[in-house]
Amino acid sequence: MKSKPEAFEDVARSLSQCPSNTNGGDIGWFSRKMMVPEFEDACFDNEIGSISKVKSAFGWHVIRVDGKGTVPADISAAEFYRRYNDSTEKSKLQLVDIR
Repeated sequence: MKSKPEAFEDVARSLSQCPSNTNGGDIGWFSRKMMVPEFEDACFDNEIGSISKVKSAFGWHVIRVDGKGTVPADISAAEFYRRYNDSTEKSKLQLVDIR
């Protein structure tokens, strides 16, 4: 697969036991602490376009890193208060009760 990266999806569809096999192995975006450490480290420590293999408690994984991004940071209480009191900014806020 390293010599022919486009074959990744075909191999995932035909050989993978992961539920992502129907998507060609695409598990989507995730952040740290969402996966087992071995899998997570292989994803976050490798470059975009890289293909690697790693073993975890779930077995062997063949990983292709397709992209990386950042999660927006939390805002401070002062920034929230400023936005909440600004009528144009207030309309953009989404308040969710998480009790």
